[in-house]
Order: sequence, then C-alpha cells, then structure tokens
Amino acid sequence: MKLINFLEFEPLVKNCHNMKAVIGEKFKSDLENKFSLNLNFLNKDSIDNLIILKNFDNIFKNDDNTLLFGKNKRVVLYIREFIKKDNYSYPKYHISECDIIKKFRYQNKSNRFVIHTKDDNNFHINEIENNIPKAIIVKLNVCTYCLKNINWNEKEFTLKKFFEKYPRNLVKNTPEFTSDTAALNYYSSYWNEISRKTKEANNFKCEECGIYLGAKESLNFLHVHHVNGDRSDNRTKNLQTLCYECHSNKPNHEHMKKDNQFVRFQKLKSSFF
Repeated sequence: MKLINFLEFEPLVKNCHNMKAVIGEKFKSDLENKFSLNLNFLNKDSIDNLIILKNFDNIFKNDDNTLLFGKNKRVVLYIREFIKKDNYSYPKYHISECDIIKKFRYQNKSNRFVIHTKDDNNFHINEIENNIPKAIIVKLNVCTYCLKNINWNEKEFTLKKFFEKYPRNLVKNTPEFTSDTAALNYYSSYWNEISRKTKEANNFKCEECGIYLGAKESLNFLHVHHVNGDRSDNRTKNLQTLCYECHSNKPNHEHMKKDNQFVRFQKLKSSFF
C-alpha cells in the first residue's frame, strides 16, 4: 500500500495556501529536488552537525565575554544562509558577545544563527544565488570585534587555539538537526502570491514613508519585508510593506543601497514630490 504524499495532497495544499500557512521545510520529503540542494556531496566524516537557535534564551555571556550555551558550554555562532551578490564576502563567525551579537539579541533575531559544533574553520553555508540555495563548505573568518572583545593578542587565530585557551565541553545534546536536514531560512513556494496579497492589503503603500507604488512602472520598488528576519515566517504580523529605500534602511539590508535599483528608485521617488 502506497502512502499519500500529504505535501502534494490538493485539499491540504489549498487550505494551507488560503491560510497563508507554510508547511515546515523539515517535513518535506522532496527537499533535495525542490530546492536543488546538493545534500549528498559531503563525505560522512566532513559533515558538521549544528544546532538552530530558536531564541537567545540559552545563549549567555560569560565573564570573559565568550558565548555559552546552557551556561556551561562555549559555542561558536554564525549565519548559515548567505545570499550571493557581486563583490560578496562571506559572513564572519562569532565567539564572544560582540556588538553584532548584541544587536541581533536586542532585535530578537536569533533564528538567523546556528551553533557550529566543530573545532575547525570549515563551516556549512547555504549559498543562495538567483533564488537557488546550494550547500557548500567554506572557511570563514572570525569576527574582528569578537577578537577585540576577548583581548586576543596572538597573530594567528584558529578555533583550535581558541578552545585550547578557553576550553569547552563539546555539546553533548544530540543535535536536533544535521547540516543537511536543518530547515532553510528561505522563502516559501507561495511567496509571490503572499507578497502580492500583502501589498494589496496595504493599498500598495510603504508602511513607513507612505509612498504609493501601485503603478506598473513602480511596483517593483515595493517590497514585503520579514520583520524577524525569518523568510519562512509569513504570519501577517511578520510582514511589512516597504519601498526600496525604507527596506534598505532595515538591519542587514544595507547592501541594497549599493545596487543600481537604489539609484533608480531615488530618481523615481524625486519625481513624485
């Protein structure tokens, strides 16, 4: 007897669509095909387990400024999802309560981070290019603010040296996810329609500056922003309609100002006033 694939069961899909509900990525049996993820290219020995943070409640600042998980295990944090753009550089990883971690903690955006549980500099990144994510292993650099925060004076920094100086117990809890099965912080398959309906509900206006961008020539400059940074969280309270400029002013969206679209929008906006 062949079981029903509920992810393709039409009544369920329609109901989820009407409710703007998102089927959790971690339950998708066709994740590899749907997102073109290269899930099996790693050798078993090189796969790094990770833990996704639901919030910062279990991350504490130690007296020496290092980061603790559960108050007794030093950890390394980094952002796994990375959108590849021109002149890009990979994000840094964090070993202390630096200003960047403080900012994310204040904004309650821990879901951007995962815990790296190995002692080397090889990190699992989901590199997203042209809306297609690809799982890769890259060497990341440590955050320079973190080094200053712990007064690291040695010329060369490695995680091995770090944990020799600041010993930790390896995370003994069995990780809830591996780097292959962890849910993607990624747009849902219904995102285009969710975005369109959100814009319609807000009368095609930016919720911050009030500019109307419903005309055909200006609609591309009206975006829908995820307030908490989680692209899979499409609850109405987490969606905000913003013009290109207001969107670029949001934390971690500063790169938008380097795009030619930013200049085009400013010219368009000046013609309105």
